[in-house]
Amino acid sequence: MENNNETSSEDQPMHGSDVEKELKERIQDLEQHIKHQDDRITILETALARVCRLVESQPTTTTTTTSSSSSQSRSSRPSSTSRPRSSKKAASTPSKPSSESKISTPSSAISRPSTATKRTTTTPASDRSASKKHTTSKLAKKHVSSHSTSSKDAVDSKIDLDEQSIRIYLRGRPVLLYAPSSTSIPKEPKPIDAPSEALSLEWVSFGYRGRDSRDNIYLVGDDIVYFTAGVVVSYNPSTSTQRHYLEHTDDIKSLAIHPDGVTMASGQVAGHEKNAGKPHVRIWDSSTLKTIAVIGVGEFDRAVACVAFSKSNNGDRLAVVDESNDHVLSVWEWRKKKKLLDTKSHGESVFAASFLPNDHDGIVTCGKSHICFWTIDDDLRISKRMGIFEKHPKPKAILCLAFNENNDVLSGDSNGNIFVWGAGGNRITEELKDAHEGNIFDLVVLPNGEIVSGGGRDRKLKLWDSSLKAIEDAEPVELSEEMGAPRCIAPIKCDDGRSFVVGTVRNHLIRCNNLFSSESDIEYINQGHHDELWGAGINAAGDKFVSCSYDKIIYLWNLESREVIWSKSIEEGAQSATFNPSGDLIAIGTITGKWYVLSSEDGDIKAEFTSGPEQLDVLRYSPDGKYIAVASHDNYVYIYSVADNPSEYKLEGKCSGHSSFITHIDWSKDSNYLQSTSGDYELLFWEAPSGSQVTSAIAMRDVEWETVSCVLGYSVCGIWAEGSDGTDVNAVARSFNGNLLATGDDFGMVNLFKYPCNQPKSSCNQYTGHSSHVTNVLFTPNDARLLSTGGRDNTILLWKVDSSSS
Repeated sequence: MENNNETSSEDQPMHGSDVEKELKERIQDLEQHIKHQDDRITILETALARVCRLVESQPTTTTTTTSSSSSQSRSSRPSSTSRPRSSKKAASTPSKPSSESKISTPSSAISRPSTATKRTTTTPASDRSASKKHTTSKLAKKHVSSHSTSSKDAVDSKIDLDEQSIRIYLRGRPVLLYAPSSTSIPKEPKPIDAPSEALSLEWVSFGYRGRDSRDNIYLVGDDIVYFTAGVVVSYNPSTSTQRHYLEHTDDIKSLAIHPDGVTMASGQVAGHEKNAGKPHVRIWDSSTLKTIAVIGVGEFDRAVACVAFSKSNNGDRLAVVDESNDHVLSVWEWRKKKKLLDTKSHGESVFAASFLPNDHDGIVTCGKSHICFWTIDDDLRISKRMGIFEKHPKPKAILCLAFNENNDVLSGDSNGNIFVWGAGGNRITEELKDAHEGNIFDLVVLPNGEIVSGGGRDRKLKLWDSSLKAIEDAEPVELSEEMGAPRCIAPIKCDDGRSFVVGTVRNHLIRCNNLFSSESDIEYINQGHHDELWGAGINAAGDKFVSCSYDKIIYLWNLESREVIWSKSIEEGAQSATFNPSGDLIAIGTITGKWYVLSSEDGDIKAEFTSGPEQLDVLRYSPDGKYIAVASHDNYVYIYSVADNPSEYKLEGKCSGHSSFITHIDWSKDSNYLQSTSGDYELLFWEAPSGSQVTSAIAMRDVEWETVSCVLGYSVCGIWAEGSDGTDVNAVARSFNGNLLATGDDFGMVNLFKYPCNQPKSSCNQYTGHSSHVTNVLFTPNDARLLSTGGRDNTILLWKVDSSSS
């Protein structure tokens, strides 16, 4: 894509750099191959262990049932089936039995018809599981009401009308599921239609993407516009309302505003869909949320790192930098969707791009180890001049750009220095050394010429005059460690002229009023998690919910006001959360095996326990409140009796029988039984509180379950798309009225089915918003709303359940 008319070759990628990148890619490929081989070894070990147990127990074995293989002695469980405690599903693969194994343990794979773009059946499960933590290219088409079957490797289900059972397959693994005795399985099952109910996005994120994005907050009228996951949010603080631009198909990476103050451009990463999932830029009207133009589909590689409108000539041009190896810079006449030129930008990452204030033929880009000044001539040829540092120390990265009243370029860098590059030149004309300790993440020039800078390491906001001199009566403002360093600074138009909306690296939005004065005031607009997010729970009253993350922070939220009631820091990354039935206590499971019981009133820790050495994927109180079940990555479920004093909780039983980590658990309505699913697609049943295994699956067919969160079972077997490997669905929730079933999957989708969903090829309504694997879904007790959490996007979405026809 290089433009041969580029006049400078100073910044072309070096051959050594290319070789190094190629070697890194090969090493990564080899590592993935090794992981896949380890996975296959684990499969064989698990299968061998299971066969040995079956042989040992042969005299007592009757018919193959839901738990026939797992009901035998488990005294010699292979250690390889225990999962690494720090990775969860996001970075580990369940121990999977060989497809040759004839043991019939439930783990469903009945296929929901799926779009062709959604499946990638050739990807090794280990790689796909790892992608839950490290990739975000999973977002699929918006509001697809149903699917059409497209999988080529689908396995038909097998029905036994005599036993009233259905056998399905995941990764070739047979799974036997029994229908309730009150249900009659039809001889020729028909797919279940999607429900008439629909979801509409009510509130986004309880956070903001500041962890790894820049220049992504704009004030449009009374609204604050920013993005998180796959959604651009337009938030009005006065009315406490949000509007959402939902047309992206994956993670949004960049945002820009047109000189008209209304038109926006947003760029995204590569998605999963063949065409719509390609990186592209969408230009849209922020007042109507209508798309004006889509450009660059098929033109960009990996992601759109930067977008910028020209500031002159009616903003007719748009500059785009992608994340290819050459970080290609392209210039577009966006109204005509016409590309004017493209050229290699730099071999290193590009962090910012901007047109010159008074010239749509001039562009500045900066990033790792470089700043470039570009000029477009009348023949649409582009030339580049590298910034010359001369005697000044060259930083590892130039992180942000701004323009002063003289149209000079201001840059902030990783050394904490601010450089002034004279208008029209590529040399430093002025410098402010050590303006901050470490990175300067943003620079803003105010209408009066004053300059605001935001530091990374020191977390400070500082004010300078137009000559880069400190203003005497303007003391620097240091943000708290909890808030995090300022990532993006957006001035608010107000009388004092020194109020700002600030996005932080910890994914918070804050408002700074009357900054740098004795009357300065800082308040949260929006708080969020900044690391992998799995844990969530809603209280029985439906007015509060709790969230917890690998960032070691627990939040209790008011569901109506969407505000934080309290937050609590703990020593370990948090994995799971639940309320007790009365709602006065919250249990939090961590990635180390430790779990806490907290007061829901103030977050005070009442007790702490340790259940095994690995992460705790699920905690759940029994419906009668007398017990709590703790499901661990060490393959066990621990059952504790509950006391008035949480420190007196007592271990009563230990469910031993799974050969892989526990993924989900449910209590029966009478609190006498548990069902659990594991990473190797088992569905097993247990007596409570003893933890004794119920070896007859058919005997459990009529048990009524308080919740339905297990991804395996007759009533949910229709959620699985054809060709599923068993890890595609991360979360399941049945509505309290028993009419709906929600799931969250690896493809960023929230899916809504009818309940029960017990027929192959069942259709669903699908909704996007998350840009990575959806880790949890929860209905509110009145079924009016659904809560969903995104793993890598750290985002919480609140959906309204609309009973009108979809």
